Amino acid sequence: MACTKHFQPSPSREFVPQAVKNDRVKYFNSLLKPWRGGEASKEFLEAYPNKAKKIFSQKEIKSAKNVWSDLSGHATRKKSL
Repeated sequence: MACTKHFQPSPSREFVPQAVKNDRVKYFNSLLKPWRGGEASKEFLEAYPNKAKKIFSQKEIKSAKNVWSDLSGHATRKKSL
């Protein structure tokens, strides 16, 4: 075990190859989840309307918000596979 008085470990950084970053943009809709932070996802609702109707109540559908807008690929999600 290293002494933390003199050694401060750096936070781990994830190395993501460019091909993976490109795939995250290309397949944005495939990576969507119905909830984020307890809020219903409007992006999920638009990408999968039939599935979303089974998951969300009518009240949740009306109050759904864009919760994935901070991810790359959000702007081109309508072209996503």
